[in-house]
Amino acid sequence: MALLATIGTVGFGAATAYLIPWCLLPDAIDADPDKPAGLYTAWMVLVQKIGIGVSIQLLGILLSLSGYRSVAEAGGALSYADQPESALITIRMCMGFIPAVLVALGLVVMRGWPERNSHNQAAMS
Repeated sequence: MALLATIGTVGFGAATAYLIPWCLLPDAIDADPDKPAGLYTAWMVLVQKIGIGVSIQLLGILLSLSGYRSVAEAGGALSYADQPESALITIRMCMGFIPAVLVALGLVVMRGWPERNSHNQAAMS
């Protein structure tokens, strides 16, 4: 039962991190009607792909620096690789703490985002 609760919590957090940028996209498109919507979408997808690639590379570098033992070092795919404490701490930081900080920073940035209807109301006045 605890495993299901953990999976649900992690899924909720990951879904939030993935959905926030897509929720902001219509606001960005509405704020600048002179540019085509596809331009914003293309840039957003490009930045996400670059971010995913860089983060995976960075994770690999951090794990190797922390002493992570790969499957090849453990003796094969079906072998259990006992990881050093430094590798376990790195995994916890990269999979929990760092993403939580980045989502919190994103929420702080979103607080400064103008409200959707405030632009339309100011134009009507």
